[in-house]
Amino acid sequence: MDGYELSRREILAGLGGAGGAGALLGTGTVALLEDEVTTRQLFRTGSLDLVVDGNGETIDGAVARVGISLRPGATAGSTTFAVRLRDDDGNNPAYVWVRSSCPEPPTELADALQVRLAHDRDDGAALFAGTLRELAEWLLGGRPLSPSGERRPPGEQGCLSPGEALPLRLEWTLDEEYAGSGSLGFDLEFHARQCRASDGTTNPFPTPEVLACEGPPPDYHGVSYVEIWACEGDGEDGEEDDGDCDCTRIGKLELEDDYCGEAGVGKSFVEPGRTYTLYDDGEDCTPTGYRVAVTETSTKADGDADETTGLAFELLEDGATGPDLCRVDVKGGPTAATYDDPSHFDGNATAGVLTAPERDQ
Repeated sequence: MDGYELSRREILAGLGGAGGAGALLGTGTVALLEDEVTTRQLFRTGSLDLVVDGNGETIDGAVARVGISLRPGATAGSTTFAVRLRDDDGNNPAYVWVRSSCPEPPTELADALQVRLAHDRDDGAALFAGTLRELAEWLLGGRPLSPSGERRPPGEQGCLSPGEALPLRLEWTLDEEYAGSGSLGFDLEFHARQCRASDGTTNPFPTPEVLACEGPPPDYHGVSYVEIWACEGDGEDGEEDDGDCDCTRIGKLELEDDYCGEAGVGKSFVEPGRTYTLYDDGEDCTPTGYRVAVTETSTKADGDADETTGLAFELLEDGATGPDLCRVDVKGGPTAATYDDPSHFDGNATAGVLTAPERDQ
């Protein structure tokens, strides 16, 4: 890679809105390379001049920005583009490589889209078939592209000649169980290396530290209540008198509006920095003598408000340090997540945020 300068030019190839299987973009509501092209410096490697074509336009550059915007009712679509060497005097045959970035943002959509990348011809065998996230992971470290359209190992891919195009087609189908809309994007970066200076086995891209893309963040239920157990018989120094923990339920905090007159608590909501009384049950509001000081929460948007999905806290007794925690149940949705491993606790405090169950559990 000595002697070349790489600068990026992003291309937005919108997928979505066409609706029918095999519908080519540019004829529907979103056009490839339309209105979303950011002009930057050209890509050059010595006497090589690599370009990417799409939707009747020629884009000088090495990076194609592929964006997927899912519209209601869209279930499938495709887009085509081509990588080629200009037929200029002095341009040389080249090995062409491609790598991908991970889909951003990481959402369920990347796993709900089944994709097929193939040479754009009638008998073009698939270079890859799987989910969009799996495609990106397959390309993260760089892959050679063969002008024949076949999937070949490095050194056997063959050279792309000046004036020759390598047309590619990306098809997508939405998982029928996926509900909702969404959008994401990823980069396809192409690199050409002169055949006379390489045998085709050298990957021009640096090896990434991680060959995996981040999955969608967990979707936790909002917390409806927290039930707490602690070790009875603790001495004043916080250690058990007899060496054993008599794990006993000591109270409950319900995240409901007007909960026993407590301030800073609402439906699936508590505020970090506040201290709350533990009651035996929210219906009779009988205090147990224990309180919890909430030190941190995790939240998610719920309309115009935030919903608490997890919390970290310290257990207090009569205003002083409380006994060691031994179990905490965090209820959310139809079930509760039970935390009872010693690693979950640091004496009278949780060792971190304890979350409600995920929505798919």
